[in-house]
Amino acid sequence: MRGRSAVPSSKPPSLLPPRAARVNIRGGGGSQARVYAIDMIGETGLSAPSRPPLASDRYAAWLDDVWRELGVTSAPVVGVSLGGWLALDLAVRRPQKVASLVLLSPSGIGRTHQLTMVRFGLLRMCGTRGLRRSFAIVAGREMPAVLVTR
Repeated sequence: MRGRSAVPSSKPPSLLPPRAARVNIRGGGGSQARVYAIDMIGETGLSAPSRPPLASDRYAAWLDDVWRELGVTSAPVVGVSLGGWLALDLAVRRPQKVASLVLLSPSGIGRTHQLTMVRFGLLRMCGTRGLRRSFAIVAGREMPAVLVTR
């Protein structure tokens, strides 16, 4: 866990970074802001090496322990990628602890169909046409011309 703090705040946000990644926090608040960037249990970084099943209550219980040590009872939570899943899991299992919730590119929410992933892989080999089709499948609309590179 990393934290940067200069001015005490009643509710510093907790950042739950993506899987196998460490996050450097840089923001407009500079040294005036406090953010707890928490390495997810079982992932790269300074957290515990165990990796409980995602369907279990153990991630929320683990965050209970982390927040207890930090003296945090409730806080805004920002989750990035798999950290988004963890943030949402915490909000569902411990709603009283999550003051607000921000999810950035959350993953692990819903099932990933392996055939769909194969389909996207095959479409990527079809150049711009495949890219446009992949975008339409995911976004439910045509890809804006500004996003297509020639």
